[in-house]
Amino acid sequence: MGQLNIKQRYIIELMYATKASQGSIGNAINRDKSVVSREIKRNLNPKTGRYCALYADTLCKERHRNKNKHIVLDEAMKAYIKHYLKEGLSPEQIKGRSDIDGVKCVSHETIYLFIWEDKKNGGNLYKYLRRKHKRYSKRGSKNEFRGKMEDRVSIEQRPIIVEEKSRFGDLEIDTIIGKNRKGAILTINDRSTGLCWIRLLKGKNAKALAEKTIEALTPFKGLIYTITSRVL
Repeated sequence: MGQLNIKQRYIIELMYATKASQGSIGNAINRDKSVVSREIKRNLNPKTGRYCALYADTLCKERHRNKNKHIVLDEAMKAYIKHYLKEGLSPEQIKGRSDIDGVKCVSHETIYLFIWEDKKNGGNLYKYLRRKHKRYSKRGSKNEFRGKMEDRVSIEQRPIIVEEKSRFGDLEIDTIIGKNRKGAILTINDRSTGLCWIRLLKGKNAKALAEKTIEALTPFKGLIYTITSRVL
């Protein structure tokens, strides 16, 4: 399943601080408790004795940066990346898949750079990112329009400055579904600072999600520029 992401680490931080069991934390992020145990042992701040999501994420990225700095993105690797992009995997999942397959691969950050460089050169790899890890419904399916927002704006129309991550207020919103699809957590992440809002959802419908989003962001009204939805 690849490395933990920042949203999962925020959940670990929140639950670990409340002395939740590692099994409960694992259920919340859909991982085995052994993954939680290993994450805490490797990334606990030795000075404070606390687990901090941002500190852990920085340590992890630094380790991977050092591990991958001598790996060159060659043609075989590009073919591997293209194949799994077209299968619906995200760059993070492709990197995780390569670890499982024992295939040498660059970091997910480099994969994103490869995708956007391809776009600059007229390629279409970036279009596969819009699938959000799910296959398209068949044409004419009764669920074809389920979950789509009216008047939505395509990610291609998002301002270039958002990709630069140079300002506060460009947000990404996502949901984490619990084990056996029981329960859900809303996460809203600022692309520039890494600040993350986490809210427990009472339901998985659009109304519940909207209410918690408004609750979280109201104190920051006037500071928000864009919100990119990754909600499935």
